[in-house]
Amino acid sequence: MSVYDSSGGPLESYPLIAGGNLYPVITRGGFDISCITVRGDFFALDNLQFNAIPAPGASLLGACGMGLVGWLRRRSSL
Repeated sequence: MSVYDSSGGPLESYPLIAGGNLYPVITRGGFDISCITVRGDFFALDNLQFNAIPAPGASLLGACGMGLVGWLRRRSSL
């Protein structure tokens, strides 16, 4: 199994073992994964999970927005 970026450069690689299970965890910063390939005579993919991790800036911006909405609501009710 190989992981590539948008320019086709390899990011990570995991060997497939005949008759074995592979449980890779790929953690990359940003959105730099473009393609994941799996090659072999026989393989099965199951329980694939993809998690988007929000950037810290997005969390801070959301918290500021919620605080501003609360402040405006409190101000308009006075």
